[in-house]
Amino acid sequence: MSARTPYIGITGIVTAGDIHALRTLAWKAPPPFGYRWMAGVLVSAKTLAGGATTNARYPRFADVPALLEELGDDTRTWPVVHFNCREGLAGHLRTLAGLEAMRGLQLNVQNPDRGEVAAFKRDRPDVEFILQVNAAAADESGALTPDSIRRYIDRYDGVADFALVDASAGRGKAIDLAVARQIAAYRPGMALAGGFGPGTDSAVRALCEVARDLSFDAESRVRRPLARPLEGVPYQDELDPQAAFEWAWVARRCIENSRSWQ
Repeated sequence: MSARTPYIGITGIVTAGDIHALRTLAWKAPPPFGYRWMAGVLVSAKTLAGGATTNARYPRFADVPALLEELGDDTRTWPVVHFNCREGLAGHLRTLAGLEAMRGLQLNVQNPDRGEVAAFKRDRPDVEFILQVNAAAADESGALTPDSIRRYIDRYDGVADFALVDASAGRGKAIDLAVARQIAAYRPGMALAGGFGPGTDSAVRALCEVARDLSFDAESRVRRPLARPLEGVPYQDELDPQAAFEWAWVARRCIENSRSWQ
């Protein structure tokens, strides 16, 4: 993986209000030196095709170009699409390539075809690629181990700019610190997700102790329930600006403090 600028992520940007909150955050809490804030916009095969979803974390795809453009207007914020599908990746990538303001693409896909990703990168060299290390990286027993994670990452050598180890998939499940500490320094461009947010200082600090320039992403724990949720439907939440602000300070504080130890 190439040595790209590390990031601190807040994923699930849907509305103009979310963008205003991130813009306020970016100026009141600048990222640590050498870092950037990442703003994640969720897109699925369903929403890409214009379909509606009850998941409140996904904007209408028709709104995505404007969201990315407005996010990109702030040089401290990196606009990234987080995309998931089960099939037809090559065609979806051709459609996503038309998002001119997109500057990063995270594929929440199991075993994405390396050649298809490489072709996308040739078409859009301005877009950095985040490989999600998910359940597909598990060993024969179904466990994500340091060795199985390394093997999965190695398959995308020369294609992935970042490798995000994420067993949570937006559910807020805390990352396995024992495993994370063993792989955090594996290569440049390592990133971690799983249960990060306000009050997770100890976990972030423990990870920063073993690796420099780690990237982090937060989703579930920087959200709050909708005022009028759909009854019995999951993911009825919205960005919580205060929680996002607190997470930003947790990450910034731990990263900056770690530099005094290393």
